[in-house]
Amino acid sequence: MSLYNITIIGRDNRILVAKKLLENDGASVIHITSRDQIDSFTQNGIIMLPVPYKDASGNVKGTNISLADVASKLDKNSFVILGKADGDFMALAKQIGFKYCDLNMDLRFKKLNAIPTAEAALNIAMQYTPYTLYGHSVLVCGYGCIAQCLAKLLLAFGANVTVAARKHSDRIDAQYHGYNAIDICRVADIVSDIDVVFNTCPAMVLPAEVIDRAKPDCVIIDLASRPGGCDLDYAKSKGLNAGIYLSLPDIYSPQTSGENLYRITTAVIDELTTKEG
Repeated sequence: MSLYNITIIGRDNRILVAKKLLENDGASVIHITSRDQIDSFTQNGIIMLPVPYKDASGNVKGTNISLADVASKLDKNSFVILGKADGDFMALAKQIGFKYCDLNMDLRFKKLNAIPTAEAALNIAMQYTPYTLYGHSVLVCGYGCIAQCLAKLLLAFGANVTVAARKHSDRIDAQYHGYNAIDICRVADIVSDIDVVFNTCPAMVLPAEVIDRAKPDCVIIDLASRPGGCDLDYAKSKGLNAGIYLSLPDIYSPQTSGENLYRITTAVIDELTTKEG
């Protein structure tokens, strides 16, 4: 396997930035964006898919290419770099025997990705609120990389920040950094005092019974992977401004996000080179 022959399948803004930077490094990059191109593709290096690799229809992001189309070109010597390896993808990897790197599980990428995601989430909140975040109460559900970065920025804005986290150690750390902290199961107890809710948990933490207690003008910004952690249909039926917002780095800061994708991709390639050497 040649580590510097890279086939990109899929299309979004940041992958285009990463592609250019990889080519500047001397990598041979083939870019496939439609099903009719995949028939001529012979896998002899690394395959890169978008982050996340699927769109809402189940195809590879930015294409009409299915996972089955990609699978037809993989063998046990393939190595795939992607975001959000779901059950379908992991089952395929086990069946064929190829290896992969899920960037969503790589702490380096998660930390770099958290910054543009948090900035974009603040941008959205400011668009949908008629007041400053300063002096208002916000709730951050979860305490992973995105939530930590988001809480830090919100505190700097002067917001009254509460973190809802499952782990006791996370709640202690949140308090250490100057936030209010509650158990995630207590969200219903405080939501009536919250102006903006940011959710980062990929589990239902804002069901109907919680939404029933929210302020009529509460804004809910769900950042978790599909299907998210909020009953959006119910929230909208109650007249709340609620939405799920995915791939924010690609939308709001594609240059920086593409550079981040390139940095981690080259690091993964370097690690593979060391192993094969």
